[in-house]
Amino acid sequence: MYGGGGYEAGASQFGGGGFVASQNDNDNRSPGLKHTGEKRAGIRSVTIKQLKEACDKHTQQHEDIQSHQNVTLVAKVASMRDFSSSSMLEMMVWDGTGSFNVHYYIPEEDEQTMQKMSEWREGVYVRVYGALSEFEGNFRILAFNVRKVTDFNEVTYHNLQAIFQHAHLSKGGAGTGLLTNGDAAPQAAAAGPMGGSGDGNDVGNDGLTHTQRQVKSVLDSERHRENPDGLTADQVMAETPGMSHQQVQAALSVLMENGHAYTASDEFHYKSTSF
Repeated sequence: MYGGGGYEAGASQFGGGGFVASQNDNDNRSPGLKHTGEKRAGIRSVTIKQLKEACDKHTQQHEDIQSHQNVTLVAKVASMRDFSSSSMLEMMVWDGTGSFNVHYYIPEEDEQTMQKMSEWREGVYVRVYGALSEFEGNFRILAFNVRKVTDFNEVTYHNLQAIFQHAHLSKGGAGTGLLTNGDAAPQAAAAGPMGGSGDGNDVGNDGLTHTQRQVKSVLDSERHRENPDGLTADQVMAETPGMSHQQVQAALSVLMENGHAYTASDEFHYKSTSF
């Protein structure tokens, strides 16, 4: 359905390379994740090796992954299949440290969604956002967003981010341990999947347009930190006079795709990853 070439572990759309772990990566299965209490808000950057270690009850590693609501990884698509009866797409992805299963439930098959999904094919790198889930003893990521990676710098940066976050959180650091924009993060996309926010030429050093920055500031505001449910697009619009619902929704999509926001209580409520 989605085309694409075969999977070859030594090559990529960027001309080869990748993040290769020095340790052996065994595909161990576990009866369940170790529970660590209330989940933290925010998104934890991970490698697949870290994910598998977090899923293995025998290793007792990576409580910092288990304690987060959502994770993000960057990996190459090894295989794909779709289930028309359930509107679900299944991917096996590989990042040089191992492979992992990703399930993505297609929200609606409009032209925009299908165009986006047509970019996901075997041999292409993608960024996945989702929650770690167990079903019948098998672990997978239930993805709420997937996008194609177009700059190999993002692959390198993500692996640095995964290491940095693990070191930060395992030492008791506060927040999510995200690198700041000045710490070598690749520049975010200026235009969103809904055609931009109306001021696409006004891109700052953070890679965001003025509209996207305004929406981010609302999500980042201290008064919303204690709200576990997050904010809807309408609630954000109420705090950004002059913006249309379409502009706010487009900005939220860009913020999610670039790791600045995530869905909280449901797919319509958003929270910042900054805390």
